[in-house]
Amino acid sequence: MIIQEASHDRLYDGTEYSSRTWLTAWRRSCQPAGTKASNLHPGTAHIQHAVDDLGEEAVWSLNTDAHIRSGLVGRSETIRSSTGAGARRVRRVYFVDFDGVRERDRSVHFTVMGE
Repeated sequence: MIIQEASHDRLYDGTEYSSRTWLTAWRRSCQPAGTKASNLHPGTAHIQHAVDDLGEEAVWSLNTDAHIRSGLVGRSETIRSSTGAGARRVRRVYFVDFDGVRERDRSVHFTVMGE
């Protein structure tokens, strides 16, 4: 999850400017597998393991950029909420799934704690 200031401006397709800016920055810093600037992972042994042992499509292993982005952003977030003046700030919480090699269902779990 990413928590950012809300962007009131949108592109023609409805994407907020801030979201597009994030996507552009991630694409520049973490190149997708198979591009000239890609990392060494995944290698042939990893892809073969995914195909033979896990029953996956070979192309599904080409998601190193998603793993790097997820590691930098983190996999969980704690959001503190209050009713004071600071609570009125305009913020958005974005659920981000960087792994675009295949369609799948994702779950988001919220835990609300209070007094």
